[in-house]
Amino acid sequence: QNKNSYLQAFKENYHDGVTLENVQDAIAEFEKSLITPHSRFDRFLQGDEKSLTAEEKEGYALFKGFGCIACHNGVNLGSNLYQKLGIMKEYHDATNNLGRFNVTKKNRDRYYYKVPTLRNIALTAPYLHNGSIKTLPGVVRIMIEHQLGRIPKKSDVTKIVKFLETLTGELPEIVKEK
Repeated sequence: QNKNSYLQAFKENYHDGVTLENVQDAIAEFEKSLITPHSRFDRFLQGDEKSLTAEEKEGYALFKGFGCIACHNGVNLGSNLYQKLGIMKEYHDATNNLGRFNVTKKNRDRYYYKVPTLRNIALTAPYLHNGSIKTLPGVVRIMIEHQLGRIPKKSDVTKIVKFLETLTGELPEIVKEK
């Protein structure tokens, strides 16, 4: 979208146009759309053992067992930290994106990226900082190999993907309308 379409949308939604208060309100409304409760995993955590299949539970166990939970934790299975991509095995893409270094210009920030939430991950392809990985199994394999230093079995990747698919919650009405 272009600048004029945003200004027009503001005029349609806020009679006094672009003001600090209106921008704050628009951001708050957007942030509400990011909250997607009641995923099958949420129900599992609340004690509903039947909300996940055996394969999804195995995927969750693998997710924890491999160590993914070290970076992807908390209610959103994400974090507020930056992590190096390629801790155990170097990872560089064709774009040679240097990560946080591009902003800070500090060598220690080379190849560090924000750890994303995994909520709704099945809906947010493509993956990685540059969108270079098109599938969830593809990014799971890369993470296990480059972040954890292990070569995963295909069945392990499948089970972890099945678990990740349980993280999709209820989308707010405003998102469903689009």
